[in-house]
Amino acid sequence: MATHSDNEFRALFTDIGTIMEDASVVALIWDPADALTVKLRYERLLEAHGQIEDALRKIGTLLKSS
Repeated sequence: MATHSDNEFRALFTDIGTIMEDASVVALIWDPADALTVKLRYERLLEAHGQIEDALRKIGTLLKSS
């Protein structure tokens, strides 16, 4: 595998980690002052799920072409 591809993998995995970290705050911290309803939390986590799914799909495509 070329260095360029390794950098692409690292960037995608870093993106996934960042998305997961941001989503964990939404999922785990329930502060009454933050105005996040259950529906809004659900929508934000669903969006994060979609972003992670996209990044994993890109990783899969890179793996197949390597």
